[in-house]
Amino acid sequence: MAIAWGPVLGFLLTVNLIAGVFASRLTSVVKVQVDGAQINDQARVRAILQRIHSQPALMLNRHVTESMILEKSAVSRVEMTRNI
Repeated sequence: MAIAWGPVLGFLLTVNLIAGVFASRLTSVVKVQVDGAQINDQARVRAILQRIHSQPALMLNRHVTESMILEKSAVSRVEMTRNI
């Protein structure tokens, strides 16, 4: 019995593409806009953003990060954009 390599290679290619998109730094957050942060709160916001720097966007929970930034300050709005 011969193995049908076409479907096997198609499946492996699909899995590889999905894993690549999920874990690639090409999908990382490219822009974060924070409005209303006070000068004394900027260090805290920067520390939060440093944790997500270069992380693949699909592995990052955007809503949790936005909530952490909005949590303890006068920040009025946080907007994060991704490459995908």
